[in-house]
Amino acid sequence: MPKAIEIENFSYIYSVGTAALTYISLSIYHGPRLALIGPNCAGKSTLLLVMSCFLPCTGYVLIFCFLF
Repeated sequence: MPKAIEIENFSYIYSVGTAALTYISLSIYHGPRLALIGPNCAGKSTLLLVMSCFLPCTGYVLIFCFLF
């Protein structure tokens, strides 16, 4: 199965100095469904905002496009 999203050494620190996400690495493959769950203030929204390029981060996020 081809990759849909790849994240490597991904970190984000809020302007007040609090680390929201630290050195996250993961691969998401095309096809299966995925749920992003966790407690309040766990970084779910921050992860999605950085993946959408609304917030700066360290590391890299690759989003692969598929044409069907």
